[in-house]
Amino acid sequence: MTNTESTLNEARRLAALLVMATVENDAEAQQETMDEAYASIGLPALVAGLTEGLAELLVGTLGPEGAVANLNMAVNAAEMNR
Repeated sequence: MTNTESTLNEARRLAALLVMATVENDAEAQQETMDEAYASIGLPALVAGLTEGLAELLVGTLGPEGAVANLNMAVNAAEMNR
């Protein structure tokens, strides 16, 4: 396993832990996960892991076209509220 693959796997793991802590409304676990990510892989890698998980969820539930449409709606709504 390359260093990049190892970092991506760790990002996925930490992203899943962060989402679980958020769903469970566990602020302590959220902070611990963020601290671990900051110390080990960095927050940009954690964001990449979260983004990958979100993309998988959207494509899995909405299909590729639906995922893109949903994200375009989110971008458009945000731009309208600037």
